[in-house]
Amino acid sequence: DAYEPGSTLKIVIAAAALEEKLMTPSSLVFAENGRMRVANTVIHDHEKSGWLTFADVIRRSSNIGAVKIATRLGEERVHRYLRAFGFGERTEIDLPGESAGLVKSPEAWGERTLASIAIGQGIGVTAVQLATAVSAVANGGWLMKPYIVSAIRDRQGRLIAQVSPQVRRRPITAETARVLSKILESVVREGTGRRAAVPPYRVAGKTGTAQKYDLEANAYSSTRFVASFVGYAPARDPRLTIVVVVDEPQGETWGGVVAAPVFRRVAEQVLPYLGISTHAPAELALVTTG
Repeated sequence: DAYEPGSTLKIVIAAAALEEKLMTPSSLVFAENGRMRVANTVIHDHEKSGWLTFADVIRRSSNIGAVKIATRLGEERVHRYLRAFGFGERTEIDLPGESAGLVKSPEAWGERTLASIAIGQGIGVTAVQLATAVSAVANGGWLMKPYIVSAIRDRQGRLIAQVSPQVRRRPITAETARVLSKILESVVREGTGRRAAVPPYRVAGKTGTAQKYDLEANAYSSTRFVASFVGYAPARDPRLTIVVVVDEPQGETWGGVVAAPVFRRVAEQVLPYLGISTHAPAELALVTTG
C-alpha cells in the first residue's frame, strides 16, 4: 500500500539539490527560528534553529530547511527527480498487486504542494519504492530493478533460471551519492537517527514522521501518524537496505524513536547472518554495466 513518507523523502530533495549544484554540505539555510508561513499554512520544525548547514538540515530533519531547498529547486526539477528515483511508477518487482503510488504532475500542484512534498506529505509511495530509491544512493547512483527470486533450481539442485541485476537508470552521479551517503551516515551517528545505530557497523539512513490525512475532517490529523526509518549498512560498502514503517504508533510518534530501533534490531541480526564484515572499504560499491 502507498503511504505518505514524511521526512524520509528529504533524501530525494537533498539528492536533487546536490546533483543540481545548488547546495554543498556546508551551504547555509536560514531555518526561521522554527516557524515559517507558506501560503495559508505554517511550517514548523521540532526545534527552533537559525542558520543551518545543508548537512544539518538533513541531519536535524528541518522541515523549513527542506522547504526552502525545494523552493530553490522549483516544481519542475522536484517532480523530475521524484520520477527519476522511481516514484509514481511500479518497480515491477515480482510480486502481485504492486501500487504505483501517487505523484501528481506539477500542473496539478497547488500553492502549498511543493512545500508539502518537501516534507513528504501530499505524495504516496510504497515501501518497495522507497527502498529502491534509497538503495540507488547506496549503490553509487544506480537505480536497480528489485526482485524477490534470484534463482530457480530443480530437485537435484540444477539451475533452471537465474535473475541478473538490472539497471533501470541513473538519477544521480557517483559523487552526489558519495556526498549524500556521508550526510545520511551522520544522521545515524549524531542526528535524528541515532537509535538506528548498529555498532560496530556504520549505518546511513533517514527518519520520517508524517501526519495521516483524515478524510472525514478533510484535513491532516493531529493525533494519527506514520513513523518510519529507511537505512542501509554498512554505509561505505552497502549490502542491506531496510525500510521500517509503523502505522499509527501509540505513545511516541517520531520515526527516530519508534521506527529507528526496529531497524537496529533487524540489522543487528541480519548483518552477521549474511556474514557481512564490520571492516568496510573506504568508498561506495558501484554497479557497472557492460
